[in-house]
Amino acid sequence: MTQTISDRQIKSLAEQVLLGNLNEQQIASKQIYAAATAANIRLSSIAEFYQAIAAGRVAQKLSVPAVNVRGLTMEIAAAIFRAAREGDVGAFIFELARSEMGYTKQPPNMYVPLVLAGALLAGWSGPVFIQGDHYQAKATSSGIPVAGEIGTIKALIDSSLAAGMLNIDIDMSTLVDLEKQSVAEQQIPNIRYTNELVSYIRSLESGIEISVGGELGHIGGTNSTKQECEVFLSQVPGLRKLSIQTGTEHGGVVNVDGSLAKMTVDFNLHNELTQYIRSRFGLAGTVQHGASTLPDEAFAMLPEVKAVEVHLATGIQNLVFDHPAFPQELTEKFAEWIFEKRASERKEGMSDAQLVYRERKRAWGTFKRELWELPTGVAEQISQAIEWRMGEFFNWLGVKGTRSLVDGLITHQEFVPDFSVQPAVQQDATITENLAD
Repeated sequence: MTQTISDRQIKSLAEQVLLGNLNEQQIASKQIYAAATAANIRLSSIAEFYQAIAAGRVAQKLSVPAVNVRGLTMEIAAAIFRAAREGDVGAFIFELARSEMGYTKQPPNMYVPLVLAGALLAGWSGPVFIQGDHYQAKATSSGIPVAGEIGTIKALIDSSLAAGMLNIDIDMSTLVDLEKQSVAEQQIPNIRYTNELVSYIRSLESGIEISVGGELGHIGGTNSTKQECEVFLSQVPGLRKLSIQTGTEHGGVVNVDGSLAKMTVDFNLHNELTQYIRSRFGLAGTVQHGASTLPDEAFAMLPEVKAVEVHLATGIQNLVFDHPAFPQELTEKFAEWIFEKRASERKEGMSDAQLVYRERKRAWGTFKRELWELPTGVAEQISQAIEWRMGEFFNWLGVKGTRSLVDGLITHQEFVPDFSVQPAVQQDATITENLAD
């Protein structure tokens, strides 16, 4: 089957999704999905692929990249799909965190059609994996979620699954009660609320297994342990993967001049814990967050130590905002807006460069029209840079040549999205508002 609408029409529909009113968004989203279906582009769950990895039926050493696309979504997605076609890659994920949906102004029913528009522009066919990342609860006190938080997350799950985000990462690690002495006691809230949300997701399934991940400990905290894995997974069934802490920070560690400091990562911890949770609990493996700002040489280590998935966000954002072709005038507008609207986020001793680096991700939503209207030549240069960079990631992470493997393993029925389900996407929704992969 072939694409039935032109690139110009796809871009026009994507503009309606991004900038149109509610009615225009929904009509354009349906048209994009119809064109995607005609091109054999399928919204998919990666659960079957991860099940095969856990069962030892995937011999290739690989770590699946999951990319948070905060803006220029159609253009960046198209670049990633082009890189995937060039490298014969099938194992890769698009994702957006609960917090990112707020400050980028991209709810699931907007994000999904924009990714599909990118797939159409790139001439993609086959499975497309889109994931809800860090569906996380803010705590009112140690181990206790803010009133109404779990219900709000359930509503977000409703809209995510309806739109075609068939992969969900539950992150109740923010509720781990470190005031308790034993690991078993500390993990009780994480276990309780993860189970509640897993059960909720399973209650909504209809013929397609949603790939669900859990999180052991808050990224940026103490490194995870085998004991924590045992306590958590022995009481939380139904997960396909487990996020652990190995020494990274979301967004990287920023020096006073705005440059990134080197992080120390315990890669061997992935090897130890993945082997343990595969054999003991049947999960595909561990997940590395906060990795996109690691040194390049670190990425090739992840497949070697059996990390099944790695999340990339800030590095892609930096590639856009720091690109030589990116308009200086817009960069200055970002900074002015941050100094005016986000001054309260400046911590003691924080330089202007540190504040701008930390807060500029919020510009995606505020300036989404200006970003959409970037000069064609600028957008093309940035898109080419991302395509090249993703080619590097695909190579380092060992996912080149996985196209036919993924196509053969993803056998579930066609999913038809409902873009009319409106989520209550919040600003400053989670404790990681100032942190991201």
